[in-house]
Amino acid sequence: MLPRLTPHPWKTLEQPLVLNNEPALEAIPQYRVVSTTSLGLGVHNQDLIAKARAEGRFWEIDSGHDLMIS
Repeated sequence: MLPRLTPHPWKTLEQPLVLNNEPALEAIPQYRVVSTTSLGLGVHNQDLIAKARAEGRFWEIDSGHDLMIS
């Protein structure tokens, strides 16, 4: 795993992201990829999950919190 880790760009934590074109943002398909563990905790918006499931844009991965490493 260590060879694949890279530093996170610090500016992304300091500079606010300003998005002004709401219709364009809503037109971008959204996908939900969640871990089985976090899904069981109820921390996700259930309406968004239901919509993503109905549209075939939902993936549940049997892993813990760090599913990007799993």
